[in-house]
Formats: sequence, C-alpha cells, structure tokens
Amino acid sequence: QMCIRDRHNTTWKEIYFSNSFKQKLNSVPAYSPELLLGFHSSISSYLTSLIFSAFNIRSNVKPLYLIRHSPALRYLEFSDVKIKDTFLDRLLSLATHGVLPHLDHLKLCRCEIVDDHLQYFATHSIKLKVLDLSENLITCYGLKYLTCVVKTLESLNLSENRLCSSQLSEDLLLQQFFSCLRKGLKLELLDLSRNGFNSKSFTIDVWQDFKALRYLSINDMAIAQNASTHFIAFCGFLPNALEILNLSNCRLDSQHVEHLVRGLQSITTMRYLDLSGNSLCVGSCQALIHLLEIPHLQRNILYQEGGRLISEAVGKNSGLVSINLASNQLGHSTMDIAIAIERNNGSKYR
Repeated sequence: QMCIRDRHNTTWKEIYFSNSFKQKLNSVPAYSPELLLGFHSSISSYLTSLIFSAFNIRSNVKPLYLIRHSPALRYLEFSDVKIKDTFLDRLLSLATHGVLPHLDHLKLCRCEIVDDHLQYFATHSIKLKVLDLSENLITCYGLKYLTCVVKTLESLNLSENRLCSSQLSEDLLLQQFFSCLRKGLKLELLDLSRNGFNSKSFTIDVWQDFKALRYLSINDMAIAQNASTHFIAFCGFLPNALEILNLSNCRLDSQHVEHLVRGLQSITTMRYLDLSGNSLCVGSCQALIHLLEIPHLQRNILYQEGGRLISEAVGKNSGLVSINLASNQLGHSTMDIAIAIERNNGSKYR
C-alpha cells in the first residue's frame, strides 16, 4: 500500500492495492468490506487516487465499496484486472450520479475490455479528461460508444488493441471516429500505436482540425506500406501545435521522410520525433536533425560514413540537445556527434 500525506494533516490521499496486498487479507469475511479495507467514510473522503493492480475483484476485497465512499476521487486505475461488464456499468454509474463528482482520470489497462463493455460509456455519458484503454480487446465496432466521451477528453490512449482497417466497414468506422475526435477541441494526447490500421485512415480531413494536439503516437503500424499518397496527405496536414510524434517501426524509408520533413517545416512547436526501427539513410536524417531538439533514429541503416555528415547537421542546430542513434554501426564517428551535442548543451545552459 502506498499513501501520500498532506502537510497539514495525516489523512491518506492515495492507495495502491496489488495482488500481494490481497493475499494477506483472504481470511477477512466477505460480509465486512469496511473491516477488510480498514477505512470508514471519515477517512476515505480524503482519497483522491485509487489504483488496483493484478487484482481479482471477485475476491473478498470489494473495490466499489471504497470507491463509493471516496467523493474526492480524481484518479482511478485498474491494471491487469479482469473486469466484467456489470462491474463497469456500476462503476460508471457512480461517476455520473453525483457520487464521484471530481473523477476525471480513468485507466483500464489490460482489463480484457471488449466492445460490449464500451456501451456503458454511452449509457452514462461520463465526462473525463484522461481515458486510458490500452492493451485491451477493442475493435473498430466498439468505437461508436466512445463518441460521447471525446468532447471533454484531453488525453486518449487506445494503443495495443484490435483496431483494424482491413475491411471497408472497419475503415469507415475509423473515419467516423476520427471525425468525432475532431470535435474534442481539448484533445492534447492521442496514442493509437500497435494497432492494425494503415495510412488510409490518415486523410487530410482527419487531422487538419486537431488544433490542440501536442502528442501523437502511431508507432508499430504499417502506415506507409502501399499507401504513399495517404502518407503524403498525413504529412501535409500535421496539427500545428504538435510537439511529440512517434512513428517508430512504421516501415518508413527515405522517400517518406522527405515528405515528413516538408510537413514539419511549418510546425515551430515540434521538438521530439521518434523514427527508430525504419529504413532511413543519412540524407533524410540530416534534414530531420536540422528541425528537432530530440530525434530518435536508432535501428535504421546509418553507417560510419554517414556519421560525419550527421555530426555536421547536429552542429548547425544549436537547439538539439539529445539524439538517439543506437544500432546504426556509426563507428568512431559517434565521438564527433557526441562532441557536437555537448557543445550545444553547453551553449544552451551557459
């Protein structure tokens, strides 16, 4: 268990329940959850964060009891917990009926969430700032239930689900969902990585209205394969406020990066780009290095003869303070690159 104490009193602000904690409490009767958890309303009323990890919610511990008696709760997380649809229904009901008026961060990671679970987001019209549904079993057919949630979201994580655009019906559902996302004017972080759709879903109409988007991750997907026209459109209409873009392991080559460079030239906020695990050559990397503060270019096809050219590019970009070139076989030229970066860091903090 983990607690954070306020400076002015000794009440618990945050509690973390893990599997090891549960095992110590199996002897406590199921009919006395208040005895099991050791809390009563005068204490739990101060809780702002609850985390349940690797937990069996069918055991004696009854999370809903503690959640129901925590009106100050803002952050709620279930990780590695198998959640039933009835449990999610009751949980979201608490958030929309005045029991949890401050809840705005919800994380349900590795909880075996399927499309049917998501219907309760539509039923209860819950208002959240942060929603993390990563590493579940969600397909494109479940996205329609999230359309009522996205209007208030600042952060949405749907990474490592089963979103796929291999069929026309799935691609249309993705397009409809992205169009709905555009209405969420507050959305700043979007993580769609490690799913199964391609750049056909990244059309001009999708991205041009994401005015507040600062972080976009679509790594580990073949977004450039056999769809160069769509990728060019994607590069030409990147969100203007974008700061961090993750395109690692997306099967990009130097031709794709040329279009990406053109798109990034008009974005003055961009500072971190991850292109690791692609097939980039020195020329394309030089152009990127001129634009960024923190490029990640590891696991590409950059060799020793290109190291000198990269070090020259680093030296010309005084704003660059870090670069990842691991697994590129640059040889002794890595020292020149390191010296150039150290010179940049020294001038920045002098």
